[in-house]
Amino acid sequence: MKSNSIRFLCVTIVILAAGCVRSLNPLYSDEVIEFDPSLVGTWSDGSDYWRFEKEGDNAYKVTNGDDEEDDTPGVFKGVLVRLGEHRFLDLFPDAESIEGGNEFYQFHFLPSHTFMKIKGSETNLVMLLMDLDWLEEEFEKNPDEVPCVIIEDTPILAGESQALQAFVLKHAETPGAFGGKNPDETGLPRVQEPAGGEEAPD
Repeated sequence: MKSNSIRFLCVTIVILAAGCVRSLNPLYSDEVIEFDPSLVGTWSDGSDYWRFEKEGDNAYKVTNGDDEEDDTPGVFKGVLVRLGEHRFLDLFPDAESIEGGNEFYQFHFLPSHTFMKIKGSETNLVMLLMDLDWLEEEFEKNPDEVPCVIIEDTPILAGESQALQAFVLKHAETPGAFGGKNPDETGLPRVQEPAGGEEAPD
């Protein structure tokens, strides 16, 4: 990927592959999953693109690639999670696309989950990854706050889903936890509507 800022649907995902927090377990459990049809479609900043397609009753097939370079896109299962007043997206690499994929996709092996905080509205939505530098500092200060394993000097979240939910909700507004110290919250418009005439929510 050329850019550390990945934008879609007036959505910005701030991404540094080396700075993503990984988790061995999902953030979601049945009672906190929700589906927002307004995410379905394709969004691009002219170099990176993200495509959301409905998958099953309450998940997304999420494809991320480069509009300009001929690389193999990464394909993920995406699940939207609501915790209190906040929403998050859990991404996990698609098992059928385990070989190949772009840099962000390959970063997930282990296979691992990454979490993104969603803010804003249908017309101006921001998505921010949990920040690795922040987690390393938090883990040093509070090593028992959430279970982690250390792989190549990097903390990997290892708690069960309920423990992860409590940890993520606790730090939903903590400065630096999502998007780093200087999060980019700009956005770009949707570039393609959902196929099949799917209606947007009221």
